[in-house]
Amino acid sequence: MMMSEAKAQELDLPVLARIRAFASVGVDPALMGIAPVYATRRCLERVGWQLADVDLIEANEAFAAQALSVGKMLEWDERRVNVNGGAIALGPSIGRIRLPDSGVAGA
Repeated sequence: MMMSEAKAQELDLPVLARIRAFASVGVDPALMGIAPVYATRRCLERVGWQLADVDLIEANEAFAAQALSVGKMLEWDERRVNVNGGAIALGPSIGRIRLPDSGVAGA
């Protein structure tokens, strides 16, 4: 759950983390899977950190190939990535792969 520090204080909840930076990055559509590399670098630059300054990395990429490429380009320490588990997809969700028999050619 995310909320402002003021709201956490109002509810007497501890502040467990702070967002120090964020970035939006666009890349050539042929290279879309590597945008997180550039967004990560931009965030690190904004706060004056190196990736080695980050204790834990939570990487949620949709596909394993993308996660591997991003990790290789960032040269992160795999022992600090998704230490509490993570998730990837093997492809489109099975529920979306359905071919209804409508009786109409091409449908």
